[in-house]
Amino acid sequence: MQQATKDEWLRGVKAIADFLGVSDRTVKRWIASAAGFPVHQIGGRYAAHTGELRTWAATRCGRAAA
Repeated sequence: MQQATKDEWLRGVKAIADFLGVSDRTVKRWIASAAGFPVHQIGGRYAAHTGELRTWAATRCGRAAA
């Protein structure tokens, strides 16, 4: 997972996938099926807050949030 210097909003599946270090397809699969995946639709596009993604990834992977 990419470390951002500050919490920010990521816009689009590609930006979210790049931040998490996974493929676009994986993000789309998580959006469709993963309970609690912190992605929102804003203006017809998917968006996610980096702080929420870090917390979600930490609980999913059993790691402490960075």
